[in-house]
Amino acid sequence: MKKVLIMVLLTTVLLIAACGKQVEQPIETSTAPITEITSSVCGDGTCDNDEMCVIAKLEASCPADCGPCPSSIYVEPLECGDSNCEKTGNNEFTVKIPSYIKSNVANLGETIANTMDTDFKCYENDNKVVQHARLKNFKGVVFDDYFDLRDKPTEVRLTARTTSGSKAIYRLDLKTWEQGTLEDFDITCNFEFNTHSPIKNDRQTWIIKYQK
Repeated sequence: MKKVLIMVLLTTVLLIAACGKQVEQPIETSTAPITEITSSVCGDGTCDNDEMCVIAKLEASCPADCGPCPSSIYVEPLECGDSNCEKTGNNEFTVKIPSYIKSNVANLGETIANTMDTDFKCYENDNKVVQHARLKNFKGVVFDDYFDLRDKPTEVRLTARTTSGSKAIYRLDLKTWEQGTLEDFDITCNFEFNTHSPIKNDRQTWIIKYQK
């Protein structure tokens, strides 16, 4: 019994000695600086993400820091300009002469747009018969296109949205050609609006028919 007690005492002494030799491990702490989260302030000279142009609205949240939204031109689908023109089908016009077809164009952005011009080509049985500024006379009809401004220009530079020069009307006039005889026709015309500014609906295809 004495031997057992002695063994227990020796074990206890050894455990106490071992615990006394343990060294407390230090707790590691981060020395990285704490970054302060600050909200953007319009007018501080820094263009923050939430101050940039809102493309969906084409409005700048903070033009003082990020500048205005860029130009963006929208071209409406072509439509009849007078009672001598009738939309008779999907992308199809039937006209009497004289008549005209038109489209409204507008700059929806906050900066002036690049110069825009137009081009159109018309085909009959896959043969090109009418082209902007080149082939303008066909079967007794003159095809003359321009923007409906003072000097009837064939190109236009639209100003920023809400200003007086931000909109224009594109026209294609169909008039009698004095040196020709009016004949029925059924042609397919491709219209293109060209500019280095972003543009929507810049290509349209229409069938134009003339019937006596």
